[in-house]
Amino acid sequence: MMVNIKDSTLEGLTRENLVSPDSIQPFKGLAIAENYSKDYLANVVTNILSSIDEGYADPLEMHVMGKALKAIGESLEKSTKDMAVMKASQDGRKGSFKGCEFQIKNESTYYDYSKDAIYADLDARLKARKELLSTVAKLNQSVVDEETGELVPKVPVKSGGGETIAISFK
Repeated sequence: MMVNIKDSTLEGLTRENLVSPDSIQPFKGLAIAENYSKDYLANVVTNILSSIDEGYADPLEMHVMGKALKAIGESLEKSTKDMAVMKASQDGRKGSFKGCEFQIKNESTYYDYSKDAIYADLDARLKARKELLSTVAKLNQSVVDEETGELVPKVPVKSGGGETIAISFK
């Protein structure tokens, strides 16, 4: 159900007076949807965007809400991972749940290549070259490398920086 924030029946109603401390109940479960399929999630986004277009929702508030939901999701996912793996193991290591499929898999193995002298040397040289190319790009012209005599070209921009909004939670 869509609530029109311009609806006169909502005048004087604020988030603060919608929920009083006495009405807060212990957490017993949360069901945002009966189905978490890609189509359902895409439909939720489409509905929110339509609400913004129609003036029922504020774009900044929806953006902040998305950022908050992402933070909640990341924290919840990290905090419940081991328990979810254990539960999925009991249920046969793979299956489906509310429009999602799950399967227990092994995580990637990461090696410490920096312990290899050749790798460490190549990595340091690569970082130095990136720094040189960045400097040349900022100067907006090709320059001669004083150490090698090489003409260092100005590299093209791979992707341009645009404006964004930084959100931090206090």
